[in-house]
Amino acid sequence: VFVDTSGPTGKGVIYSPWFAATNSKCTVHFSYHMAGSGLPSLSVVEEGDTGATFSLFTVVGSQSTAWLNISASIRTPVGSTFRLVFTATHATSFTGDITLDGIYFDSQKCCEFCSFLKATETFETGLTGWVQDKTDDIDWTRDNGGTTSFF
Repeated sequence: VFVDTSGPTGKGVIYSPWFAATNSKCTVHFSYHMAGSGLPSLSVVEEGDTGATFSLFTVVGSQSTAWLNISASIRTPVGSTFRLVFTATHATSFTGDITLDGIYFDSQKCCEFCSFLKATETFETGLTGWVQDKTDDIDWTRDNGGTTSFF
C-alpha cells in the first residue's frame, strides 16, 4: 500500500486487524520505501485495547530509493489485544511516495489470529482486514508496481 504525495497535504492512517497477544516475545517486521520531497514522516504505533499506545517506529524525510526493512518488538501484555497503526504525512511536494509491504510477525505463536496476515501481508489481493481512517486527509492505496509520481 502507498501514499502518493501528488494528492492533498495532510496525513493518511491505516489500521491493522486486532490481534490477541499470546507471547511476550513478539516482533513485527515490515518493509518501507520513502523517497522524494514533501515527506515529513512515517510512524508506526502499537495500539492496545485499553487505549495504551507504544511508538514502534518513526522516520522523518526522504530515506532511500531502496526498500528498507524494520523490526519492532510488540509490547502489549499477553492476554490483551492490539493493532498496528501506520500514519504517513506529507507537505506540499508532488514528487514522493511512502510505501509499505511485507508485514509479518516473527512467529504465528506470537499472537492469536496472526495467521490473518497470511504469513506475510503484501496487499497483493486486497487490504485483508486493514481499515482506512475515515477522518484523515489521505487514503492509503493498494496497488502493485510503480506509482505515477517520480519515485
